[in-house]
Amino acid sequence: MQRPVAAALATPRSFADHRRYYARVLDHSDPEAKLHLTGFSYGGAEAFETARQLAALGSAPASLTVIDHGLVFRRQWPVDPT
Repeated sequence: MQRPVAAALATPRSFADHRRYYARVLDHSDPEAKLHLTGFSYGGAEAFETARQLAALGSAPASLTVIDHGLVFRRQWPVDPT
C-alpha cells in the first residue's frame, strides 16, 4: 500500500502515525479478515508497528513474521527488570 503523496506531505507525521493510518485502513477494509503480516528488513519494523496499532484497535493480526529487521527496533519506554 502507498499513502497518497498529498496526504503524506500535508503535515509532518511520525513513524507510528503512518502505521496507525495503515492499521485503520486494514481494519476497515475487511474487519473479519485474518491478517498475516510479514516484513523484511525495514519492512519488519513497519509490520511490527502495524501489528501493535492493529492490536490497539482490537484487531490483532493472526500472525506476524519479521525477517532480518536489523537494528531498527529501539526501546522507547523504561523496562522494569523485576
